[in-house]
Amino acid sequence: MTTHEPFPAEHHGGAPLSGPFWQLAVRCGLDFRRWRQICARAEKLGGNAFDLAIGEGALREEVFVSALAEHLELTFDPAPPPPLAPIRAEEAFAFRIYDARSPDGAEIKVVAPHGALATMLMRQREEGRMPATVLTTRQALLNRLISADRQSIVSKAAFRLPEAHSARHPARVHDRPLPSTRMKLLGPVLALAFAGLGFIGVAILFPLHAVVLPPLLLAPVFILAGISALTATLESTTLPLPTPPVETGKLPKYSLLVPLYHEANIVEGLTHHLQGLLYPRDRIEVFLIVEEDDSETLTALQAAPLPAWMMVFPVPAGEPRTKPRALNAALPFTSGDMVVVYDAEDQPEPDQLLRAAALFNALPAHVACLQGRLAITNVRDGFLTRRFAIDYAALFDCVKAGMGRAEWAVPLGGSSNHFRADVLKRIGAWDAWNVTEDADLGLRLARFGWRVEDLRSTTWEEAPNSMAAWMNQRTRWMKGWLQTMMVHARRPGQMIGTLGLFRAMIIASTGLAVVIGALLYPIFMTGVAVRLANPMPLGAGSALLTAADTMLVFALVIAVLVEVIPAMIALRRRRALRLAPYILLAPVTHLMVSVAAWRALFELVRKPFHWHKTTHGQGGETGGLSPITAQPAKSRDSTRTT
Repeated sequence: MTTHEPFPAEHHGGAPLSGPFWQLAVRCGLDFRRWRQICARAEKLGGNAFDLAIGEGALREEVFVSALAEHLELTFDPAPPPPLAPIRAEEAFAFRIYDARSPDGAEIKVVAPHGALATMLMRQREEGRMPATVLTTRQALLNRLISADRQSIVSKAAFRLPEAHSARHPARVHDRPLPSTRMKLLGPVLALAFAGLGFIGVAILFPLHAVVLPPLLLAPVFILAGISALTATLESTTLPLPTPPVETGKLPKYSLLVPLYHEANIVEGLTHHLQGLLYPRDRIEVFLIVEEDDSETLTALQAAPLPAWMMVFPVPAGEPRTKPRALNAALPFTSGDMVVVYDAEDQPEPDQLLRAAALFNALPAHVACLQGRLAITNVRDGFLTRRFAIDYAALFDCVKAGMGRAEWAVPLGGSSNHFRADVLKRIGAWDAWNVTEDADLGLRLARFGWRVEDLRSTTWEEAPNSMAAWMNQRTRWMKGWLQTMMVHARRPGQMIGTLGLFRAMIIASTGLAVVIGALLYPIFMTGVAVRLANPMPLGAGSALLTAADTMLVFALVIAVLVEVIPAMIALRRRRALRLAPYILLAPVTHLMVSVAAWRALFELVRKPFHWHKTTHGQGGETGGLSPITAQPAKSRDSTRTT
């Protein structure tokens, strides 16, 4: 196993206006006036002039590497030879160097130079101690390293998280459990199915029992979850922490992970939105993560004019075929202090990274994650997207935001999650086998003692606008919630010990309300209908019936408040109160979610790790919601870079 020590991290910002640096700049096609501007800016930002020129688009990486090779009388090879020996790809990529063998059999070093490496190579050349070296681009180096270390990458991506914290099971064959495991999962599924059928029979034969059972069994869970949601909504109305901007030279390096799958149609829009982000280009890197057999998307990415700070990461084929596995594959190759995940169709507000950097700087170190606020672009597409917009506004602008303020465990949304990179790697990153890896990761952060906070910045997303796409997405979400609750219920005592009884009860009630509430929603509503159809007044009859009536009324009142208050507050903030009438159609969507939940339950037995991919780029007319941030964030002494 070969590893390397990194070259000294020397920086030459405003100084190299003459000598070999200026000669190299001339070879790169830069005139003196432009080079002087770049050097002055690099000195001000504390960066390297060549890195800044490449990042801001004044100089193409291929031109820089080719010119450096010519300057040093070396070879520029856009398709370098493979590593000489087994290698840790992520380490070699971090140092941007590995040992190889040339076509004539000589040992060489393959280097993808950045500015500081170029300085080191020029010094070695002057001192006459430069080893045989071939220069290449960063993307070419990455491709070669992934190919050389593919088995290790596949294994780490799937099994990075210890099994005790994962939804995977040792008894599996690809995406299907073995018969013994399937039978273990089938038991609870059949039990719930027979319970539902049994309740219908009881409702027909013994209506009074049907009236009593659902409120007494389910209402306490719904009531606790509802009170938690209302409390979180109240917390979200408090003023956010003042966050003074960070000086540009002190901004952290950001790594952006953007998974794509069969999404060639949105590559152009994606790269456009990413290039609109306001952040110094020498402090940002983007990994466009795509499965290696997704030839259509790979072709589109390779044809796109990507800047040097965007790289394509082809994920080696493996199981399970999920988004979190793809994220795990790319994460070790990142070098940022912060990591953020965006979906391919996401449109983050341009200053979102600056806001996140400022907020991280102002918050205590045990805040490990910021959850950006997700909102819908294609609100006007129809009933499904209008309801989706209401649900997202209530969830992200009120409930999740308030949960973070209250220092509760926050089940993350799948996008715009900003992490401290060291913490994310330390806790095992994403569970490759959980199809709602975001919710699971949020709970795991809390169980390891880390906090999630609200980031008051919007990322715009596209909602499914067809019933098939909507149902597939909700089925995956419900299956993931089932997986997440099964994982975190393995050691309830440990959960209470790490979170405390109160916070553990909030998470338990929320999870049960999501899962059991969706599965048994038709049963609960049947009980409500039977009771209201009964001529006996509410509160009359036996003590048991009175207790059931009390719980029923209380649960219904809480349900209405939870459905209305967060949504109305969020819609008002988004200046979209015209959507308020669609709140009344919540029972329809809850019934649809129940169908998705039952579908998810049976999928959990048949194909637990199957990922229902949401097709993007299908949305129609955009608009309908407003941003909630009034003034864009700025970094001190910064201007927009492109």
